[in-house]
Amino acid sequence: MDSSRPPVPAEIKRQLRQESAFGCAKCGYPIFDYHHIIPWAIEEHFRPEDMVILCPNHHREADLMPEVEQRTYKTNPYNVAHGYVEGQLKITQKELAIKAGPIEFVSEGNLICVNDEPIITLSANLKGTLNVSLRLFDENDTLCLLIEDNEWIYGDIKVWDIQFKHNKLSILKKSRNIAIVIDASAKFVSLKGTFWRNKKKIVITDSEFLIYDTLMNVDPVGGFKDICLVSLLINLMMNDKGLFEIKPAKSGVDGGFVSDPDKEIRLQKGIDFLVDLKKRNA
Repeated sequence: MDSSRPPVPAEIKRQLRQESAFGCAKCGYPIFDYHHIIPWAIEEHFRPEDMVILCPNHHREADLMPEVEQRTYKTNPYNVAHGYVEGQLKITQKELAIKAGPIEFVSEGNLICVNDEPIITLSANLKGTLNVSLRLFDENDTLCLLIEDNEWIYGDIKVWDIQFKHNKLSILKKSRNIAIVIDASAKFVSLKGTFWRNKKKIVITDSEFLIYDTLMNVDPVGGFKDICLVSLLINLMMNDKGLFEIKPAKSGVDGGFVSDPDKEIRLQKGIDFLVDLKKRNA
């Protein structure tokens, strides 16, 4: 996107997301751009009737699409035509609960930060549609991908492999050194991946949540296991104050830990804890 172009107004984005049922109008993918059917270069506008949501791949193709084809997708977007009126990446439970390997987050908002800079943020709207924000760096600390509320803001689509099937999103760098998988197909959302920042590598698998300092050695320098964070986030600190801190996910909102050897019991206790927190803060 041209950095000199003003951002699409929030109310226009909201209208276009709802119109296309929270996905690319051509294929339904939940990561997208806001495309001008009447090109910005021809007329500088943010008219929703002349704009449509397209995934990064189909956005690249849009310049070769006849206008009538683009308007066909806008009039009959993929998700609406296939009955996915609330999008294809959504949760069914009332509270957002996320499994990140051997730990869980029962929270909305920032999950993992580095020096208070958000790396992974997840939330859900009132209908359960997931909003994804990512800030992904490579091992040289270069920003490679920026997604904000499912909008592909920055990143060369040619070096990324986006895979999606209903309720499961995978974003993989073709070199395979950066990856994220968000799976909402089960009762709780699953998060796995490999992320970098300031020469630190975070690896989340089905069984591990580990932190590596690539400047020191090949062994992990820290990790997490068997806890559920309720309205809390993990903030990695790249300074002499320590490796990480656990802090409230939202300013002014209390949080807490839940521990139990049984993951399902721990998660349910975390959800009950969050419900109780909301009642106390109401």
